[in-house]
Amino acid sequence: MIWWPNFIIIAVAATALYTDLKTGLIKNWLTIPFFLAGLVKAVLIGPGVLPALMAGLAAIPATFIFLNPGEGDIKLAAGMGVWLGSELMPVYFVGAGLARLVTALAVRLKIYDWNVAAMVKGTWISEIRLGCVPALGYKNFRVFQQAGEMAGANTDLPVVPGAIFVFGGALAVTLLHIYLYLAGGI
Repeated sequence: MIWWPNFIIIAVAATALYTDLKTGLIKNWLTIPFFLAGLVKAVLIGPGVLPALMAGLAAIPATFIFLNPGEGDIKLAAGMGVWLGSELMPVYFVGAGLARLVTALAVRLKIYDWNVAAMVKGTWISEIRLGCVPALGYKNFRVFQQAGEMAGANTDLPVVPGAIFVFGGALAVTLLHIYLYLAGGI
């Protein structure tokens, strides 16, 4: 049997991703009940409130390290940590990290008009060396920039909605459970 919370975490992560892309915000009507329901799950079937809260707190910096998330992103990541617990956090972190890597690469390629050679040489190297990002947000994916504008981000810089990373982590956990189910492990 597939772990039943997978349906909940994927549904919440997909809803948050949709609202983040459409409005630039992840609303409290989604994040707060998700977080509280995760605490109830932690009490009823384990691991308990304190370990769940610790996993929730750990999910925040791990999801958004070196980024500037909004309040909805933070509450969503904390809720995801509460739902997953410490046992699944490494899988979540890998999924969120892969989502960040793929999204960053896609945004970077889009900014350089899908020219890999231009991305690899030139300003990209100096950006890393100098720690700065060129003001090329207008060349980013339109849906990302619009979401950033609605959320009040600096639209000169490339914007990526944070729910993408949380969704990547939730997807990784769900895919792991599907794999284990198909392999006969659960």
